[in-house]
Amino acid sequence: MPDSNVRIKKVNAYPIPITMKSATETHTGKIVKITDVGFLAEFHAPTLKPGEKFECAFELPVLHAAISEYVVLVKLYTQWAPGTHGGPPAAAPVTKEPPAPAGSQASSHVLHLCELHFLSLSITNRAQIVAFVNQLAKKR
Repeated sequence: MPDSNVRIKKVNAYPIPITMKSATETHTGKIVKITDVGFLAEFHAPTLKPGEKFECAFELPVLHAAISEYVVLVKLYTQWAPGTHGGPPAAAPVTKEPPAPAGSQASSHVLHLCELHFLSLSITNRAQIVAFVNQLAKKR
C-alpha cells in the first residue's frame, strides 16, 4: 500500500530554457512546444531571420536529458509583448527627434515566436525527446 505521506514534486514541462548560438550572437529564450521535428520558442532578439542556422542547447525537465543540436529558423512570428498596460507601448508624442535605435528600450517590447527545425537530430536525442513528449501525452 502506498505511503500517503510521500510528496511528489511536480515539475512544469514548459517553458524550457534554451540558449542558441550563431557565428556572431548568442540568444536565450524559452521553448513553449517541442516535437521530434523541431520546437517553438520565444525570444526577445530583434535580429533573428528565417533561414538562419544555430546551435541550440537545452535540458528536458524530469528526464534531465541535455540536448545540443543544430537547428534552422523556419518561421518567425513577431508580436508585442504584454507590458504594464497589456499591449504595445503608447504612441510617442510627435517630436523632431530620430526614432530609437534597434537595441534600445523601445524594441524590448517585441516578442518573437520562432519555429525551429532540427537539421540532423541524433538517434539518442530523438529518443529522449520522444520519451519526453510521450510522458506529457500520458498526463492528459
